Amino acid sequence: MIDWFRRLLCGGRKRQHGQHEYPMTYDKTMGIPEAVKFAAAVRKRRYADAERIYNAATPELRSVLMQQLSIASVGDDEAVSAWYAAHPTNPVACIQSAHMMIELAWEKRSDQAAKDVSQGQWMGFHETLRSMQPLLAQVRDVAAADPQAWIVSIKHQLGLGKDLATATDYFERGCAIAPAHRDLHRTYMNYILPKWYGSIECMWGHARHLQETFPETHFESFVTTAWLEECVFLGMRGRADDARAVLDNPTMREAVIAAYLRTNLQSSKIDDVYALNLFACAFWRMKRHDLVYDALKRLKSRYCEGHWYYFSNAFPEGPRSLHSYFLELEAEHG
Repeated sequence: MIDWFRRLLCGGRKRQHGQHEYPMTYDKTMGIPEAVKFAAAVRKRRYADAERIYNAATPELRSVLMQQLSIASVGDDEAVSAWYAAHPTNPVACIQSAHMMIELAWEKRSDQAAKDVSQGQWMGFHETLRSMQPLLAQVRDVAAADPQAWIVSIKHQLGLGKDLATATDYFERGCAIAPAHRDLHRTYMNYILPKWYGSIECMWGHARHLQETFPETHFESFVTTAWLEECVFLGMRGRADDARAVLDNPTMREAVIAAYLRTNLQSSKIDDVYALNLFACAFWRMKRHDLVYDALKRLKSRYCEGHWYYFSNAFPEGPRSLHSYFLELEAEHG
């Protein structure tokens, strides 16, 4: 997990950026009531309560419950570990433990570029992932009907190395259960990015398939991911001119804007919140601040509850005050 993301999760403090000071009110649960209750139940070792909250949650909300508690548990995993130790065949305990172990592996690796990761960091990363093999087998055995089993399996495969056939098999098993699960598609999309184990063509193919299959929904935002990631990949390969050409391509820009305008994304829906942040990032890259304002206006009621860090990816120079930026946009476009 990248350092600034970890710092943002600390909560309750204030950070300075230039002349602006802004409150750090974000927490590990993204301000979602069910996530707060789920984390509290696990911390207090009320595992039956945690299981009830998880089982009552929507498939997409389950991803938030698992991800946020896993991030919060790195370095403080006794409650989650005790849950799995006491109930090794409980599907929720197994899945949560697997998510936490993957977070721990990435923590050992660090957020640095691969070339800058030390031998010791790589060793800790791979040893942690390899040690998970029995746990992942258990997850797929006792929780095969839960898309989370296949999401966490793809994430594990991403760390182990290139095996597109296995990752695709996990993805297809998940799709058989929940064909419209955003986090399942997002996790697989991450695997097939050209900077990982896919290609530009594979990435765009998946994004366009989702756009055609689920039109006028949050899945429209996957074309934004593909557009931005193609730029990132070309830049990583030292092809700055090609990256700039993709970024400035008027056809691609119009396609991203059209995708946004076809939707009616709302901050009350978890899937839409992720999509709105992606579109806002893309519009910032385009310098279309009017559209950034439109996206942030829809998010305004929720970004300070924990979603700010997704949008802050749009600021490669480092975190800045989103609230101040929003006020600037509001003065110009409101």
